[in-house]
Amino acid sequence: TLLCKTVAFLAGWYVTSGCTLFGNKHILATLNADPNLLAMSQMVCTATLGAVKMYGPLLVGLPPQPSPLSTQSTRRFVIDLAIVGCMRFATIVLGLVALQYGAVSFTETVKSSAPFFTVVFARIMLNEHTPFLVTLTLIPVVTGLALTTWTELSYNNIGFAAAVANNCIDCIQNVFSKKLLSSHYNYVNLQFYTSAAALIIQLPTMLYTNL
Repeated sequence: TLLCKTVAFLAGWYVTSGCTLFGNKHILATLNADPNLLAMSQMVCTATLGAVKMYGPLLVGLPPQPSPLSTQSTRRFVIDLAIVGCMRFATIVLGLVALQYGAVSFTETVKSSAPFFTVVFARIMLNEHTPFLVTLTLIPVVTGLALTTWTELSYNNIGFAAAVANNCIDCIQNVFSKKLLSSHYNYVNLQFYTSAAALIIQLPTMLYTNL
C-alpha cells in the first residue's frame, strides 16, 4: 500500500542519513580528511550512480530516462543546472564544515529549523500558503532551537554559521527542485544532472585547495 511504501522510504532515508552523518564525522575527526576532498568524493559517487540509473537501460537494449533537454531550451537547462549545482555544492561543503567544527547532535539540532525556513521560502518562491495553525506549530521548534543553541556546550561560531547557512540553502534547493519536478524533470534525471553540475562546479575549488 501507499502508506507502507511511504513509511519504508522515510525509514530508509532516516537510516542512510544517520549513517552518512556519523560516517562523515568519523572521517573528518578521526582521519582528518579535507572537507572539499570528501565532498568531491561524495559527488563523484552520486553522479556515477545517477548516470547508471539514467543510461544503464541502454546496456540491456531499453530506452534511457527522458532528458529535460527534449522539452526546454538549452539556455534554460543550463541556468537551472547552474543554480541547483551551486546550491548542492554549497550544502555539501557547508554541512561537512559544520560537522568538522561541531557535534553531530548540534548540527542536527540546527537542521530541525528546516520546516520554518521551508515554509518561508515556499511562500516566496512558489507562493504556497501554509495554514495558520501549521505555522503556529513552528514557533516551539524555533524557540527550542534558540534555547539549545544558547546552552550547547560544543557551540562553535564557525560550526553554527555553517549549519545555519547549510540549512537555509538546502531549503531553497528543495523548494527550487520541487519547482523543477513540476515542469521538465523527473526524480531520476534531476538527481543525475544536478549531481553532475555540482561536480563540475566543485572541481575548480577542490583542485585549488589540494594542488
